[in-house]
Amino acid sequence: MIKTIAHEVAYWTSCLVIAAALAVFRTVVFLLPVSFLKKVFTAKMEKLGILVTNGPKAIGFDKNKYTAEMVIHSDAFYKHLGDGPLLHVLGDTYMDGLWTDFDESKVQEAIFLKAPMRSHPMGPLWEWNHVARNQQTVKLSKRVAEEHYDLGNDLYAAFLDETMTYTCAYWTPETRTLKDAQIAKLDLIARKLKLKPGLKVLEIGCGFGGAAKYMAENYGVSVVGYNISVEQVKIARERTKGLPVEIRVEDYRNANEKFDRIFSVGFFEAVGSHNFRAYFEVCDRCLKEDGIMLLHTITSSTTRMLRAGGWLNKYIFPGGELPFTYELVTEADPMFRVEDMHNMGDSYAKTLKVWNDNFNRAWPELKPKYDSYFGGKFKRCWNNYLQVCRACFDAGSVSLIQVVYTRDGVKGGYICER
Repeated sequence: MIKTIAHEVAYWTSCLVIAAALAVFRTVVFLLPVSFLKKVFTAKMEKLGILVTNGPKAIGFDKNKYTAEMVIHSDAFYKHLGDGPLLHVLGDTYMDGLWTDFDESKVQEAIFLKAPMRSHPMGPLWEWNHVARNQQTVKLSKRVAEEHYDLGNDLYAAFLDETMTYTCAYWTPETRTLKDAQIAKLDLIARKLKLKPGLKVLEIGCGFGGAAKYMAENYGVSVVGYNISVEQVKIARERTKGLPVEIRVEDYRNANEKFDRIFSVGFFEAVGSHNFRAYFEVCDRCLKEDGIMLLHTITSSTTRMLRAGGWLNKYIFPGGELPFTYELVTEADPMFRVEDMHNMGDSYAKTLKVWNDNFNRAWPELKPKYDSYFGGKFKRCWNNYLQVCRACFDAGSVSLIQVVYTRDGVKGGYICER
């Protein structure tokens, strides 16, 4: 009890100190002349290969010298440069309409390629303020479900494919559509898990039920899925009706029965670094001795990246933290050994591009319901979300990793699937 109170006091004291430091930094930048800020910012962007244009529209750029053009529509943009790490500032000011990208996500991609997030004087402070405390307790974990996944099923249906799969698709030379690529991903997971009729499968974070439905229909397995998003569960239960699938509105930490196979797709990003070990302990408790487990997650490719604390946490995924790639091994040891690790980051960049295009095509139908969200900035917010995530993958700053685990290997050796 005393230790908990001391930790809380230390945490909130640190928050106050960080808030004060950020306020001082913001004030200093705000008081600087716009002409000076323009000069410094333009020079910094040019080092990153970005042409800064001040005016109403793009003027075009020499592709031998630059990789992107950033069009700044108002001098008010420069007064926000002290508000936080650069990508956070760009997200907020993009939502305000203060700048645009000549070619969608190219500005963010150039930044991810050449400007490590920890290089910003305030970057590590923002990250520490986020990760110092467990943001994914049983109580706090419900925020992302309520604020993101429960926004509205009509929104997700508008930009996802017919399988309603809200995770990275798997693009191959044979896939032509987003639906093709999502089915290819689901089948790849089933093959990696070596599914066969009669097996009992646990899915941690089952989304709209697409994976459970596909595996029950095509591989003859029974599936138990855990999900705390009420809106997603409604769809998942409708879609899996009549199949050997049970969808539980329950925290994954409550799982306490044995399964032949365990997998999670696009869920580990919401587990939180304080709970990585606990996640694998749940899997250890529930996986049979000869079982196989698969984890499909976005990771930070390098420790130069901030794992959390930026614009995406503020508007899209509250409490989210990306694991570093190496943690997929260290946090699972010694409970599990890695049989296969597969990086599919290029596929996610393409998936995000398709989602972004679908969203903008559907916006006229979505606008009456969603236009007032985020103070009337929902469209620009959602575009920035999809574009900045795409830029992360295009730049290689983040990866999409599928890891296959066993306890002590597979008799005859594990055969990798692609």
